[in-house]
Amino acid sequence: MRSIRDEYEFALRGAVRQVGLGIRQWGYSKQYELIEEAFDNPWSLEPFCRRLLKDVLTYARNRVPYYREIFQNTRIQNSIEPPPDLGSFPLLTKKEIRNHFRHLVSVDYKKMRRRLLSTSGSTGRPLQVVQDNVDIRWALAAEEYYYRHFVGIDHFRARKVLLRRDYMTPKGIRRLYSERIENTVMLGCLQLSKSRLERYLRVFNAYKPELIQGNASYLYAISRFLEKRGTLVSKPKAIVSMSEVLHDFMRETIERAFGAKVYDFYGTREAPSIAGECSQGLMHIFTYQNQVEALESLSSQGKELAITTLHNFSMPLIRYRIGDEAILGPRSCSCGCQLPTLKSIIGRTADYFLTKDGRLVHGFIFILMLRRNRSIESFKIIQEDYDRIRMLVVAETLDKRWTDLVDEKTRELMGINCKVVWELVDEIPESAGGKYSFASSMLYKG
Repeated sequence: MRSIRDEYEFALRGAVRQVGLGIRQWGYSKQYELIEEAFDNPWSLEPFCRRLLKDVLTYARNRVPYYREIFQNTRIQNSIEPPPDLGSFPLLTKKEIRNHFRHLVSVDYKKMRRRLLSTSGSTGRPLQVVQDNVDIRWALAAEEYYYRHFVGIDHFRARKVLLRRDYMTPKGIRRLYSERIENTVMLGCLQLSKSRLERYLRVFNAYKPELIQGNASYLYAISRFLEKRGTLVSKPKAIVSMSEVLHDFMRETIERAFGAKVYDFYGTREAPSIAGECSQGLMHIFTYQNQVEALESLSSQGKELAITTLHNFSMPLIRYRIGDEAILGPRSCSCGCQLPTLKSIIGRTADYFLTKDGRLVHGFIFILMLRRNRSIESFKIIQEDYDRIRMLVVAETLDKRWTDLVDEKTRELMGINCKVVWELVDEIPESAGGKYSFASSMLYKG
């Protein structure tokens, strides 16, 4: 039975939590209201998205040096007039962003609250972009609308477990804020030993989360452990897979293990909140956040995606080749949502690597090691056996001292007998079916 002091502390924590959540939601309340207003009238959504597109194109023409030069072409100048025509713009590649970074940044960027972001670098080299606070607010508003109206959960007030990379899990005061104010427990998943999985199982059972979020590979690895143990006492209301391709075999295992529906959410660091899965299994494109264009087919399965960000005025990306492919969905969906659809995303993936003593080491750890070497253009990491890892690398040459350091770190992670085979290649071959797997294991298969 609680004492009066316990009751007081419980009430105080609840009040502080509500104030903290209220302040955070207030930051993007205007953007959220605009999205809701656009959905309230089925005839207003399309004109609303066209207006957003025209605004960012007009700003890019006037305030971004890279696009100011492009707009000197008369045909492109006329493309701003409604309805805006993106097809007349040249495609923007990652190489062009690196080569013209300064010219792609707005001349007003110093007046904006902004941050410098870096992508994960799964292609070999991380990409840097500038993101302003307005874009962050729109992304948060789009995310909240998705959770409320598609998943049926109050995202920020629900008890959540978030599976992340270890170095991204907060510590100290930030961890207390996350757990006490945001109702979020964060668990690092780059290395999953049996003891760590046991501890995470205790967290699930004690915390009883309503929502679990994480990379598909993290969710899948934990689900396989849960199926062997079979001791989950509390089922979440929903699970949301993010950041990686969610394969059908992964979805089936995760839903069995947790006893909850899995939703797939698609977004990237440079273009957050692109699309989210509905109850009928289709992914709806958030056209009020990003414009998504399907380019020519690159494989038998899907079409390459080009993204135009609508709210990042500090560094607008127009027809940006994001590097993923998707299978297009039907024009309408039985869930009733009028947003356009995708059937699935064909993106990049990374497996867990399996050690002889049963530990799981996520392939992203090796991606982190290789991406720091600026002489490497791209790479592919393959675990061929417990004690053998092959590194396919596109580079002019590799420093022996650096490869020795990587070899040593790999042995620390995988075991002292693990051998790293370095192979310089002209290009990295794609996997079958257009799947891009930059860290794959021949041992860790569902």
